[in-house]
Amino acid sequence: MLIVSGTSLKAYWFGNYIVDVATHLLPGAVALKCIDNLGVDAPESWNFFLWFALCNPLFIYALSHLFYTDGTASILIRISYFVLGGLGPIAI
Repeated sequence: MLIVSGTSLKAYWFGNYIVDVATHLLPGAVALKCIDNLGVDAPESWNFFLWFALCNPLFIYALSHLFYTDGTASILIRISYFVLGGLGPIAI
């Protein structure tokens, strides 16, 4: 099966995955530099940022197939991230 300009489906998704990982690693590197510059005691924090960059795109790809439109998936995934990652720790 060909998708974009004669590219196979596997090559298309692998290319998207590489770009998504790269866009996750850039802010992660900035956050690690800020942690280092501020002297925050966060051992092994690089481990969290690396695994998040590798796993989050796969999670988003899988979860997005549950929705009919990309916009709905994007909004509901962002709301769930905000509730679980932002409000959840405050509530606990």
